[in-house]
Amino acid sequence: MLPLDQIRSISIFRTTDPARLRIEPLDGLTNRSFRVSTGVEQYVLRIPGAGTERYIDRRREAHNVALAANLGIAPELVWQDAERGLMLCRHIEGARCLNEADLARPDTLRAAAVLLRRLHHSGAVFEGQMVPSVLFEHYLSLARQAGSAPVGPLIDLCQTSFRLQQLLMSSVSTALWTPCHVDPVPANLVVDDSRLWLLDWEYAAMTDPMWDLGCLALEANLNRAQRAQLLHHYGASVDADSNRRFREQLLLVSVVGAAWSVLQIALGNTATDFQVDYERRLVRLADLLVDAETTAP
Repeated sequence: MLPLDQIRSISIFRTTDPARLRIEPLDGLTNRSFRVSTGVEQYVLRIPGAGTERYIDRRREAHNVALAANLGIAPELVWQDAERGLMLCRHIEGARCLNEADLARPDTLRAAAVLLRRLHHSGAVFEGQMVPSVLFEHYLSLARQAGSAPVGPLIDLCQTSFRLQQLLMSSVSTALWTPCHVDPVPANLVVDDSRLWLLDWEYAAMTDPMWDLGCLALEANLNRAQRAQLLHHYGASVDADSNRRFREQLLLVSVVGAAWSVLQIALGNTATDFQVDYERRLVRLADLLVDAETTAP
């Protein structure tokens, strides 16, 4: 269904003949997005997906995405309604989302690392704090409340890994926290003729910047050599503390990602096969735990 009511509520479209608007749905896992063209300008309208209000703070998102747009890291923000979670951004002409193959190329991986470093070192102060252990428990709690959710295999993995239990129960130091995107998966990185942009800031918060690097490394399926290159391009390859935190965040990103996936199953999200996604994430987590158990913390 086309979002005509939402479009009519946006001031810049009130004087536009609806018959002249071209509206095209765009892909998305948890939200509904549309490209809206007036014949002169093109925009992207994002509408929150059903159930996302349970785990996404849209007011926080509105604050953070505005800061990111002002930094030139997110696309230009044209209009938003934080109360309803509606957002209208300038469409980036000729841009496309990245994929794993793109990020396997050294030049693209370097550009992604530089973009994340630019965000982390911007001095911006995002609203909200992302504590992985808290987010993990929140997702599992919501999944249980929503109905039948296959949380058992994930809980079993957590309970059999001493290293993961340590990380999930350890106190969190915020001293090194920076503004982070929190969800820099390949599809949220788009490239035009000259540069990269980051889309979808709904999870953005203050947290350990190594989370963003760990998320990118896992979701782009980077191998060990490519992960080392990511840290090198970021400027953290010779920093022992950053390397340790990066390894820890790989585990935390993996376990939180599995909890998010099982929540989508419980919510009945059919945008993709989340059962397959969940099983893939469990296998990846198990592989990471094997490495972690044989590596000194």
